[in-house]
Amino acid sequence: MHSNYSARPKCVVMTWCALALGLLCAGSVLSPRSVSAQADMWFDQRPALRSVTSMLVVIVPEGSSDALAGIDTLALVNQLRTSVELELRRDRIRVLTSPACPNLRCPRGVAVLMVNLLFLGPVDGRYFFSHELLLKQQATLVSDGGRGFFTTWNIGGIVACPVGESIPDAVSNAIKPAIERLANDYLTAHQQPVRSDSNR
Repeated sequence: MHSNYSARPKCVVMTWCALALGLLCAGSVLSPRSVSAQADMWFDQRPALRSVTSMLVVIVPEGSSDALAGIDTLALVNQLRTSVELELRRDRIRVLTSPACPNLRCPRGVAVLMVNLLFLGPVDGRYFFSHELLLKQQATLVSDGGRGFFTTWNIGGIVACPVGESIPDAVSNAIKPAIERLANDYLTAHQQPVRSDSNR
């Protein structure tokens, strides 16, 4: 496949900053329930999914030692990977395991779905974290014909949940709409029927 975008547009990074500032500034007026905000690419990302035949899920949690205190990251990674893989399979998307892509070097048609989590820690009684889903594929640049491992689909957001709420549950609930969006885009790109909300 050919791709002429290898980096996220700066507008997405700016949007993320605005979301973070907005959530932090609004902390005193937020309801007790979790609050999330989401941003994605400004262009149609579905054409890049046409060449994808299967996906490998990789969960990457990050944060300072203080922000990660009390979080069992290994259990979190295993739980989220299982949950994401199950959702993808329900939407008829083939999921591979890590041995299929040693060192993330995948064969043609295999994309790596990276779920990046950045835990920011508690602020004024709320726990903040960001999530970003990036689909990475081997691609060829139109500009110079160079081959590389590029992000071809992207979505993310920032979540604030009450301190004491289950972090794994909060993360799972936060990324579920993004997984549904990816599945819908994939099925649309492959001209397959999208699963209705009632069947999710």
